[in-house]
Amino acid sequence: MKKSVILLFALLLLVCLSLTLLASSFGIKNDYGRTYTSAVCDGNVCKDYEFNCLGGQVVSSRAISGFVTFGDNWVDEREEKDLC
Repeated sequence: MKKSVILLFALLLLVCLSLTLLASSFGIKNDYGRTYTSAVCDGNVCKDYEFNCLGGQVVSSRAISGFVTFGDNWVDEREEKDLC
């Protein structure tokens, strides 16, 4: 009984390892995406958003704050960057 349990466990481990190697050989990868927040501004009016990315593309976004209005002489000094 004990030998059959050990053999079954070893066989299961071998199958899992084989499937992992097979998936990597076909270029299958797990892209779990990422989530981040950023302010989106139009002039001196900004609103914070949460962005969800998958495969380098924005798949969803939602506002997480209300509008914030800065003074007339405010300048957004952030550099442009890719959303994902």
